[in-house]
Amino acid sequence: MPPSMRIKRLEIKGFKSFPDRTALDFGSGVTCVVGPNGAGKSNILEALRWVMGEQRVKTLRSRRMDDVIFNGSETLKPLGLAEVRLVLSNLNKISNPAYNDYDEIMVSRRLYRDGASQYEINNVPCRLSDITDFFLDTGVGKNSYAIIEQGRVEQIVAAKPEERRVLIEEAAGINKYKARKEIALKKLESTSQNLLRLSDILSEVKSQSLALKRQAGKAERYQALLNQIRLMEVALISAKIERWGDKLMVIGTEVNDLKSELEKTEFRLVDRGAQLEKNKLYKLKAESEHQDLLNKKHSVELDLRAVRETVKRSADRLLDVKSRMENIESDILSNIQTRKRATADFDALSQTLEQTRLKLNGYKSELEQALTGHSELMETISSSRKQLNHLRDSLFRSLQDTAVARNKKESLLKRRHEVEGQIARKKTERVNLTAEMESVRQNIASAQKRTDGLRESLSRLDEIRKRLSSAKDDLESSVRASRTELHEWEKKLTAIQTKLKTLEELSDNYDSYDNPVKFLMKKKNESNGKFILEPIGEIIDIPNVYHKALAGALNYRIDMLVTKSVGDGVELTERLRTENAGRATFLPLDPRVVDTRESETFLEGATPILDLISVREGFQDVASFLFKNVFVVQDLSQARYLWEKNGLNVDLVTLDGDLISRYGEVSGGSREIVGEEIFKRRHEINQLEGHRQQILAELNQIRTKSSLEQHELSETRKRLQESSDEFNLLKMEDLKLQGQKENLMNRLSNDEKRLRILEADETRLDREVNHILQELEQSETSIDSMTKRNESIEDDKDKLQSRINVLNQKNSDRQSRIESLKIQSAKLNERVRASERELEAAQEKIGNANEQTRRLNSEKLKGSELIDQLEADIEALNSRETQLMMSHEETAESVESVKSRVSYTGDLCSKLESEVKELNLLVRNNTRRLNELEVESARLEENIRNASEQISDRPHVDVKKLQAELSEINEERLDSLKQKLAAFGPVNLAAISESKAVDERLHFLGNQESDLKKALETLHETISSINQTTRERFMETFERVNLQFLEIFPYLFGGGQGRLELTDNENPLETGVSIMVRPPGKRYQNMDLLSGGEKALTAVALIFSIFLISPSPFCLLDEVDAPLDDANLARFNSMLRKLSDRTQFIVVTHNKKSMEESDALFGVTMEEPGASKVVSVKFLN
Repeated sequence: MPPSMRIKRLEIKGFKSFPDRTALDFGSGVTCVVGPNGAGKSNILEALRWVMGEQRVKTLRSRRMDDVIFNGSETLKPLGLAEVRLVLSNLNKISNPAYNDYDEIMVSRRLYRDGASQYEINNVPCRLSDITDFFLDTGVGKNSYAIIEQGRVEQIVAAKPEERRVLIEEAAGINKYKARKEIALKKLESTSQNLLRLSDILSEVKSQSLALKRQAGKAERYQALLNQIRLMEVALISAKIERWGDKLMVIGTEVNDLKSELEKTEFRLVDRGAQLEKNKLYKLKAESEHQDLLNKKHSVELDLRAVRETVKRSADRLLDVKSRMENIESDILSNIQTRKRATADFDALSQTLEQTRLKLNGYKSELEQALTGHSELMETISSSRKQLNHLRDSLFRSLQDTAVARNKKESLLKRRHEVEGQIARKKTERVNLTAEMESVRQNIASAQKRTDGLRESLSRLDEIRKRLSSAKDDLESSVRASRTELHEWEKKLTAIQTKLKTLEELSDNYDSYDNPVKFLMKKKNESNGKFILEPIGEIIDIPNVYHKALAGALNYRIDMLVTKSVGDGVELTERLRTENAGRATFLPLDPRVVDTRESETFLEGATPILDLISVREGFQDVASFLFKNVFVVQDLSQARYLWEKNGLNVDLVTLDGDLISRYGEVSGGSREIVGEEIFKRRHEINQLEGHRQQILAELNQIRTKSSLEQHELSETRKRLQESSDEFNLLKMEDLKLQGQKENLMNRLSNDEKRLRILEADETRLDREVNHILQELEQSETSIDSMTKRNESIEDDKDKLQSRINVLNQKNSDRQSRIESLKIQSAKLNERVRASERELEAAQEKIGNANEQTRRLNSEKLKGSELIDQLEADIEALNSRETQLMMSHEETAESVESVKSRVSYTGDLCSKLESEVKELNLLVRNNTRRLNELEVESARLEENIRNASEQISDRPHVDVKKLQAELSEINEERLDSLKQKLAAFGPVNLAAISESKAVDERLHFLGNQESDLKKALETLHETISSINQTTRERFMETFERVNLQFLEIFPYLFGGGQGRLELTDNENPLETGVSIMVRPPGKRYQNMDLLSGGEKALTAVALIFSIFLISPSPFCLLDEVDAPLDDANLARFNSMLRKLSDRTQFIVVTHNKKSMEESDALFGVTMEEPGASKVVSVKFLN
C-alpha cells in the first residue's frame, strides 16, 4: 500500500541550480537521484527542506537566504525569484486535521531578491508558523529524522546524548507539547513578574491610601468649617453647583458600575483563558489518540487487503485446479478410445505374423540338414579354436601378470624415493619448528614483560583518573552551587531593582504629595525649575527612629514648596488659580526668622529637632524657620509635663509623632502621620540602594569565583580527558598484547602438536621404507618365473594354429550353401521381427494408454483433495476477513468518535477564543469608557472648584436651608470661625475623592493579585500535565525504539550487539540517549573507534528502528550508503526495501547496487554549466 501523505510532485523554479521550472513526479517505493558530483542532486533535497520551512542558511549550504535564488551562469541571467511547490497525497487523511477534506495538499514557498517571502498552503497565503505546525509530529519537517543529508550520519553518531534525544522526541510526537510548555513557561514568567510588580504597587498604594485618608479627614473638617463661614455666598451659584454635583454622582455611579463590571470581566477573561489552555491540551491529547486510531485502522486495512489478496489467489488456484480436473476427464476418455484402436491393430498383426512363421519353418528344416554336417566340422574347428584361445588367454594373462609385477616394482621404487624425500622434509621441518617454538617462547616472555609494564601504567593512570574524576565532580558540584547561588543573588537583585525602580518612580512622580504639588513639580521640570526649588519633604532628612517625630513636627507643611522669593510664590499662586490646579503653600528660600528658641536648660530630656535633622545645602534658613522652636521628647506624658511646667513658647513633638503646640493644641492618634511615608520611602530607597550595591559586589565575587572554578573545571576536564585517552590507548594496547600473547600461546601449542605429529610421521615412514624393500625383492623373483612360462605357451599356440587353417578350408564349401539358405531365412525372419515389433508397439501403446489412464485417475484424486483443501482455506480466510472487517468497523467507529471529540474540543476552543476576544474587546471598551468618565468627572470637579473659588471656596447647600440659618450667624461668631479656619493651614480638598479613588484602585489591584495567583496555579497545573504526558510518551517510545535497535543492529552488521541507554533514568525530560555497540568479533567500545562504515550502519540502524515504530510518510537520504561496503550495502538495501512498503524513500546515491534496487531513477545533469536538468527513468516490475 502506498504510504500516507507521500510526495506526489515537486516543482522547482529559480532555486539554486534550477533556473527553469522543473517537475519531479515521485511514486511509491524507492526513488534514486543520481548524477555526477556538482550536478545539483543535493539541491533537490534542499528544495524539499526549504519548502518545509527551513530557515538555517548553513543547512542550505549558503551564507545568506537570497543565495538560494539562481544567480545566473555564463549564458543565463540571474533570476529575481526562487519558488518551490510540494504536492502531497492525503488519501488516508493522516495530515493535519484541518486539511482532511483535501486528497492533495500543496505547500508553496517563494523568495524575492528584495527579501520578501511568501508561504502558501493550497494556494492560500499563510505564515511560517503554519507551515511548521502543519508538519509538526508527522514524522517529517525541517528537523525530522526522516531527512538525512550529507554529514548527518556522522552528526548522529558524534552528537552528545542530550542532542541525540531529539530523534526520540520527534518519533514520540512530543514537539507540540514542548511548544505548549514553552508558551506556558513564558506566560508563567510574565505572570510572576506582573505579580511581583503588582505587590510593590499594592504596598505603595496602601501607604498612599493611609496618607490620603488623613488628608481627607482634615479636608472634611476644613470643608465643614468653611461651609459654616461662607453660607451666605453660596446662594449665587448653588443651583449650578448642585446640577454639576448630580451629574458627578451619576458619573461616579457609572464609574463604580463600570469598575465592578470591568473586574468581573477581567476575572472571566482569566478564567476563560485558563479553560482555553486546558481545552487546548485536551484537544492535543484527543488529536494524538485520533492519530493512533488512524494508524491502527491503517494496519487493519493492510491486513484486510492481504487476506483478500490471499483469498483471490486461492480462488484463482481453485479455478485452475477445477479446469485441470476437466482436462483430466477429457484425457481419460481420449485414452480409452486410443486403447480400443490399439487392441484392434494388435489382433490384425497377430494373424499376419502367424502366416509368416509357417513359411519360415520350411526354410529352417532344410537349413538344419545342411547345418548338421557343418556342425560336426565346426565342432572340431571350435574345439581347436578353444584350445588356441585358451593358450592365447594364458599367454595374455601371463604377460599381464608380468606387466603388473613390473609396474608394481616401478611403483615401489617410486614410492621408496617419495618416502625417503618425505623423511628428509619432515626432519628439516622438525628442526625449523623447534627453532620457531623457541622464538615463540621468547616472544611470550617479552609480551608478558610488556603486559606487566602496561598494567603498572594502567593502575597508575586509573588512580590519576579517579583523583581527577573526584576533583571534577567536586568542581562541578561547586560550579553548580555557584550557579545556583548566582541565580539566587540575581533573583534577589532583580527583585530589589524592580522594587527600587517602583519606589524611585513614585518618588520622582511626587506620588505622596497633593495634586497641586505634583502639578507644579511637573511644570518645574518643563521650565527647568525657574521658580520652584523643592518641596519641604525633599530637602530634609532624619534618622529612621525620628521619622514620625519629623512628620508630626511638619504636620501639613510637608506639602510646602520652597521658592527663590516671595514674588515667585505669588506668581505660582496666580498660575494655580489660572490653571484651576488647586491650592498650595510657598515658602521663600530666605524667610523672615525671629529667633525665639528657648534655652535647653529649661527643657530637660528634650532635644532640638534642628540638632537631629540633616538639611540639603542652601536650605538652612528654611529649616531654621520651620523648626526654630521645635523639640523632640519621648512621649506625650513628658511633652505635657514640660508644657504645663515651663510654659515655654515651643512646640513639643514625641517620637510617635504626637504634637503639643506652643498654643496648647494637641494632635495625634493611631493613624499614620502625613508625610511619614515620604521619609520612609526615602529611607527604604537608600537601604535598597545599599543592599543593591552589596548584592552587586557579592555577585562580582561569585562571578569571579565561578569563573575561576569554571576555568579550573575546564582544565580538570581536559586533564581527565587526556588521562582517559591515554588510559584507553594503554588499555587497547594491553588488550592487543593479551591477544598477541594468546595467539603466541595458541601458536606454541599448535607447534608442539605439530612436532609430535612430525615425529610420528618419521617413524611411520621408516617402517614403510623397510616394507617397500621387502616387496621389491619378491617382485624380482616373480618376474623371472613369469618370463620362462610365457615362452613355452607361445610354442604350443603356433602348432595349434596350423591345424585350424586346414579345417577352415574344408568348411568353406559347405558354408556357401548354408549362406544361401540363411539369406532366405533371414528375409522371412526380418518380416517376422518387423511384425513382432509392430505387435510390441501396439501392445506398448495399449500399455501406455492404461498407464496414462491410471496416472490421470491418480491426478484426478489428488486434484479432488486439493480442491477440498483450497475450499477449506478460502472458508478460513473468509472468516478472517469477516473478523478484520468487524475490527475495521470498530476502529472506524472509534476514529469517528475521537474525531467528533476532537471536533467538539476544537469548537469549544474556538468558542472560548471568541469569548476571550469578546471579553478583551469589552475590557478595552469599558476601560476607554471609564477613562472618558474619569476625564468628565475631573472636568466637573474642576468646574465645581472654580465655582467654589468664585465664592471663596464655599460649599454647595440648599438655598432654603441657608435662608433659615442666616439669622443664627453673627459677626463675632464668624470672626471666631475664621480664626479656627486659619489655624488649619494648607488643606488638600481633593484628598476626599483621591482617597476614594485610591481605595477603589486598591480593591481593583487586590482582585488583580488574586486573579494572577489563580492564573499561576492554572499554569503550574498545565505545565505539570504537559511534563507528565511528555515523560510517558518519551519513555514508551524509547523502549520501543530500543527493542527494534536490538534486532536491527545485528541484522545490518551480520552479528554483534547494540543497545540504547539513558544517561539519567531519573529525569526523562532532560536525559540524553547513549549508543552502546559491539560489532561482530569485537568488544563494546567507544563510538569514536568505529570505522566510517560502522558509524554509518549504527546511525542507519537507529534511524530504521525509529521508522519501524513511528514510520514517516517519506524519507530523504543523501549519500548515506557512501561509506558502506558491498556486504553491508546489501543488508542496507534489503532493510530499505522492507521499509518501502510503508515509507516513500528518496535516495541520492552514486552506488550502482542501490540504483538496481530502486523503483525509479532521476538523473541530474548539467547540459549547460551552472544549470541543472532532470531526466526520469521508471522500471517495470
